[in-house]
Amino acid sequence: MQSDDIKDILGKDTLHRIFNNRHLNQKLLVDVPDGIYDHVSKQGLGWRMVYIDKFMTHIISSSWIEKGGPSGLPDVISKAPFGTYPDIS
Repeated sequence: MQSDDIKDILGKDTLHRIFNNRHLNQKLLVDVPDGIYDHVSKQGLGWRMVYIDKFMTHIISSSWIEKGGPSGLPDVISKAPFGTYPDIS
């Protein structure tokens, strides 16, 4: 998924709420392309992460996704089965 796609999916209002007047800790930035990633940790826990401009904007557990996901996010992020998106590692 290209960077423009995820920004279009979330919309300008959501991005404005996330990034407006917020200090972004440079230590939290991850050098990955913008997009949606599914990752299984060493402990076996699954996480869906959304990155924009190297900053993680959303993180959702795989169990939450299996139960329908958060209602405040677009379906492409919250309703797609876990494993749909590439692993971040």
